Amino acid sequence: MRLLARRFRTPIALAATVLVTMVMLVATPPSASAAVRPATRPAPTLGTRALAVARHQIGKPYRWGAAGPWAFDCSGLTQYSYARVGRRLPHNALAQYRSVRHVRLSQLRPGDLVFMNMSGGGPGGISHVGIYAGHGNWVVARMPGTRITIQHIWTHRGVYAGRP
Repeated sequence: MRLLARRFRTPIALAATVLVTMVMLVATPPSASAAVRPATRPAPTLGTRALAVARHQIGKPYRWGAAGPWAFDCSGLTQYSYARVGRRLPHNALAQYRSVRHVRLSQLRPGDLVFMNMSGGGPGGISHVGIYAGHGNWVVARMPGTRITIQHIWTHRGVYAGRP
Protein backbone atom coordinates (compact mmCIF):
# COMPACT_ATOMS: atom_id res chain seq x y z
CA MET A 1 0.00 0.00 0.00
CA ARG A 2 2.91 2.35 0.75
CA LEU A 3 4.25 1.76 -2.73
CA LEU A 4 0.91 2.75 -4.19
CA ALA A 5 0.74 5.77 -1.91
CA ARG A 6 4.12 6.99 -3.17
CA ARG A 7 3.00 6.54 -6.75
CA PHE A 8 -0.08 8.68 -6.21
CA ARG A 9 0.48 12.12 -4.75
CA THR A 10 -2.84 12.43 -2.95
CA PRO A 11 -4.91 9.98 -0.94
CA ILE A 12 -7.89 10.86 -3.14
CA ALA A 13 -6.05 9.72 -6.28
CA LEU A 14 -5.13 6.47 -4.51
CA ALA A 15 -8.70 5.89 -3.36
CA ALA A 16 -10.02 6.60 -6.87
CA THR A 17 -7.57 4.09 -8.41
CA VAL A 18 -8.49 1.39 -5.88
CA LEU A 19 -12.19 2.01 -6.47
CA VAL A 20 -11.84 1.80 -10.27
CA THR A 21 -9.80 -1.41 -9.97
CA MET A 22 -12.44 -2.99 -7.71
CA VAL A 23 -15.26 -2.02 -10.08
CA MET A 24 -13.35 -3.52 -13.02
CA LEU A 25 -12.80 -6.79 -11.18
CA VAL A 26 -16.46 -7.07 -10.22
CA ALA A 27 -17.67 -6.09 -13.70
CA THR A 28 -15.43 -8.61 -15.53
CA PRO A 29 -17.38 -11.78 -16.32
CA PRO A 30 -15.72 -14.92 -14.94
CA SER A 31 -15.37 -16.50 -18.39
CA ALA A 32 -13.27 -13.56 -19.56
CA SER A 33 -10.82 -13.72 -16.68
CA ALA A 34 -8.00 -16.25 -17.05
CA ALA A 35 -7.35 -16.20 -13.31
CA VAL A 36 -10.86 -17.42 -12.57
CA ARG A 37 -10.86 -20.36 -15.00
CA PRO A 38 -10.19 -23.73 -13.41
CA ALA A 39 -6.97 -25.41 -14.45
CA THR A 40 -7.59 -28.22 -16.91
CA ARG A 41 -5.37 -31.15 -17.73
CA PRO A 42 -4.77 -31.96 -21.36
CA ALA A 43 -6.54 -35.11 -22.51
CA PRO A 44 -4.33 -38.19 -22.22
CA THR A 45 -2.62 -39.10 -25.49
CA LEU A 46 -2.69 -42.51 -27.09
CA GLY A 47 0.89 -42.99 -25.87
CA THR A 48 0.23 -42.07 -22.25
CA ARG A 49 -2.76 -44.40 -22.20
CA ALA A 50 -0.63 -47.24 -23.63
CA LEU A 51 2.05 -46.46 -21.03
CA ALA A 52 -0.54 -46.82 -18.27
CA VAL A 53 -1.49 -50.26 -19.64
CA ALA A 54 2.19 -51.27 -19.76
CA ARG A 55 2.75 -50.14 -16.17
CA HIS A 56 -0.04 -52.51 -15.07
CA GLN A 57 1.97 -55.40 -16.54
CA ILE A 58 5.06 -54.73 -14.38
CA GLY A 59 6.02 -57.88 -12.51
CA LYS A 60 4.62 -60.32 -15.08
CA PRO A 61 7.12 -62.81 -16.54
CA TYR A 62 9.00 -62.56 -19.83
CA ARG A 63 8.17 -65.41 -22.16
CA TRP A 64 9.49 -65.46 -25.73
CA GLY A 65 6.64 -65.10 -28.24
CA ALA A 66 4.06 -64.17 -25.57
CA ALA A 67 1.70 -61.23 -26.06
CA GLY A 68 -0.22 -61.31 -22.77
CA PRO A 69 -2.17 -61.09 -20.70
CA TRP A 70 -0.16 -63.35 -18.33
CA ALA A 71 3.33 -63.16 -19.90
CA PHE A 72 5.06 -61.07 -22.57
CA ASP A 73 8.11 -60.73 -24.72
CA CYS A 74 9.30 -57.21 -25.61
CA SER A 75 7.21 -56.65 -28.74
CA GLY A 76 4.30 -58.56 -27.21
CA LEU A 77 4.21 -56.03 -24.36
CA THR A 78 4.14 -53.04 -26.71
CA GLN A 79 1.64 -54.74 -29.01
CA TYR A 80 -0.67 -55.59 -26.09
CA SER A 81 -0.40 -52.12 -24.51
CA TYR A 82 -1.27 -50.30 -27.71
CA ALA A 83 -4.00 -52.78 -28.68
CA ARG A 84 -5.75 -52.03 -25.38
CA VAL A 85 -5.99 -48.36 -26.38
CA GLY A 86 -7.05 -49.02 -29.97
CA ARG A 87 -3.82 -49.08 -32.01
CA ARG A 88 -2.67 -52.29 -33.71
CA LEU A 89 1.03 -53.08 -33.93
CA PRO A 90 2.76 -56.16 -35.39
CA HIS A 91 4.41 -58.66 -33.02
CA ASN A 92 8.05 -58.02 -33.89
CA ALA A 93 10.33 -55.16 -32.82
CA LEU A 94 11.63 -54.40 -36.32
CA ALA A 95 8.14 -54.61 -37.84
CA GLN A 96 6.88 -52.22 -35.15
CA TYR A 97 9.70 -49.79 -35.94
CA ARG A 98 8.72 -49.89 -39.60
CA SER A 99 5.04 -49.26 -38.78
CA VAL A 100 5.41 -46.10 -36.65
CA ARG A 101 6.43 -42.51 -37.27
CA HIS A 102 10.10 -42.11 -36.35
CA VAL A 103 11.07 -39.37 -33.90
CA ARG A 104 14.40 -38.13 -32.58
CA LEU A 105 15.46 -39.29 -29.15
CA SER A 106 15.41 -35.65 -28.06
CA GLN A 107 11.68 -35.57 -28.91
CA LEU A 108 10.70 -38.64 -26.85
CA ARG A 109 7.42 -38.38 -24.96
CA PRO A 110 6.00 -40.85 -22.45
CA GLY A 111 4.31 -43.64 -24.36
CA ASP A 112 6.63 -43.50 -27.38
CA LEU A 113 8.33 -46.71 -28.42
CA VAL A 114 12.07 -47.07 -27.89
CA PHE A 115 13.86 -49.53 -30.17
CA MET A 116 17.31 -51.06 -29.85
CA ASN A 117 19.73 -52.72 -32.15
CA MET A 118 21.51 -54.69 -29.45
CA SER A 119 24.77 -54.73 -31.44
CA GLY A 120 24.70 -50.92 -31.65
CA GLY A 121 24.19 -50.79 -35.42
CA GLY A 122 21.58 -49.20 -37.65
CA PRO A 123 17.82 -49.55 -37.50
CA GLY A 124 17.85 -52.57 -39.85
CA GLY A 125 19.13 -54.70 -36.95
CA ILE A 126 16.49 -53.67 -34.38
CA SER A 127 15.63 -56.60 -32.14
CA HIS A 128 14.27 -55.03 -28.95
CA VAL A 129 11.51 -52.58 -28.01
CA GLY A 130 9.96 -50.99 -24.92
CA ILE A 131 7.67 -48.09 -23.98
CA TYR A 132 9.24 -44.80 -22.91
CA ALA A 133 8.17 -43.86 -19.37
CA GLY A 134 9.93 -40.47 -19.11
CA HIS A 135 13.16 -39.31 -17.45
CA GLY A 136 15.31 -41.78 -19.41
CA ASN A 137 13.30 -44.82 -18.27
CA TRP A 138 11.20 -47.37 -20.10
CA VAL A 139 8.81 -50.21 -19.35
CA VAL A 140 10.41 -53.28 -20.85
CA ALA A 141 10.21 -57.06 -21.06
CA ARG A 142 13.95 -57.58 -21.19
CA MET A 143 14.87 -61.27 -21.57
CA PRO A 144 13.98 -64.83 -20.49
CA GLY A 145 14.14 -65.33 -16.75
CA THR A 146 13.20 -61.72 -15.96
CA ARG A 147 9.95 -59.91 -15.28
CA ILE A 148 8.52 -56.81 -16.86
CA THR A 149 10.07 -53.82 -15.19
CA ILE A 150 10.63 -50.12 -15.44
CA GLN A 151 14.30 -49.30 -15.77
CA HIS A 152 16.75 -46.76 -17.08
CA ILE A 153 17.56 -47.07 -20.79
CA TRP A 154 21.04 -48.49 -20.46
CA THR A 155 22.67 -47.41 -23.72
CA HIS A 156 22.66 -44.63 -26.27
CA ARG A 157 24.14 -46.67 -29.15
CA GLY A 158 21.72 -48.25 -31.60
CA VAL A 159 18.67 -46.65 -29.95
CA TYR A 160 15.78 -45.36 -32.04
CA ALA A 161 12.33 -43.99 -31.28
CA GLY A 162 8.89 -44.04 -32.82
CA ARG A 163 5.43 -42.72 -32.11
CA PRO A 164 2.45 -44.92 -33.03
